[in-house]
Amino acid sequence: MAIAQHVHIPPHDAVTEEVRLRIVRRWFKGPHSGTWILVIENADNEADEGTNHSSIPNFIPQATSGTLIFTTRSRQVALQQFLATIDVGKMGTEEALVLFLKRYWGTGNLKDKEYEDVAVNLGLVHHLPLVIVGLVAYMTKTAISPSIYWNIF
Repeated sequence: MAIAQHVHIPPHDAVTEEVRLRIVRRWFKGPHSGTWILVIENADNEADEGTNHSSIPNFIPQATSGTLIFTTRSRQVALQQFLATIDVGKMGTEEALVLFLKRYWGTGNLKDKEYEDVAVNLGLVHHLPLVIVGLVAYMTKTAISPSIYWNIF
């Protein structure tokens, strides 16, 4: 719906969500779309993403003017979609800490003991960048400290 609104595809009350998705897909394939990048995040459900019986692949545009990027933890999904894969490994300890602090500083400074708790939290999430950003977002939203997050986790 957001893409349809952004590219000025008028809403039609009588049109189903499936039809709207097909209209958006057609727009991506058409001459007015220009060059584009579409990111499909968390494509981890092998049952939905990877089979010909699923309706989801029917809505994914494929055109020479665009680029599709899937984020997934499932190698099977990538293989079923015939995608080139790029493994994004975990960050190093220092790199993960820099990312954490860059996102966390807006909520307040850490106390000395909390640096240890942050290191534990980062280790628990295997220094994965997306998870670190989510961890900080949760801590910020709930106003909890790294030590409390560690206990919850």
